[in-house]
Amino acid sequence: MSSSLSPLAWVLGPALFVPICEQSGYASQLLTQVLDTALRDLATLRSQGYEELHVAVNVSSVDLTSLTLVDEVGAALQKADVPPDRLVLELTESRALAETTPFPSRSSPGSA
Repeated sequence: MSSSLSPLAWVLGPALFVPICEQSGYASQLLTQVLDTALRDLATLRSQGYEELHVAVNVSSVDLTSLTLVDEVGAALQKADVPPDRLVLELTESRALAETTPFPSRSSPGSA
């Protein structure tokens, strides 16, 4: 988690903090802040010779459906001067779990 986030984020942890941000309308601001911080830190490390590092940033379900996501990510990459292949966007667990369907139950052998 970004050190520039609210102290509340550190108390709650991302499993609780991110859904609260999504529900209260702050998800895109959180993504912008985390992207800027992560990419700035990665750029610093790359300038110190760690050029092969990647950084991963979670994207919430709210951000995933945003029409401006691609532009925001592109702007953050350009601002930090980080090549796009150094950034990994990850789907938050809440979205992935919400979209899973349970496996169909197996009938026991001999039952129809």
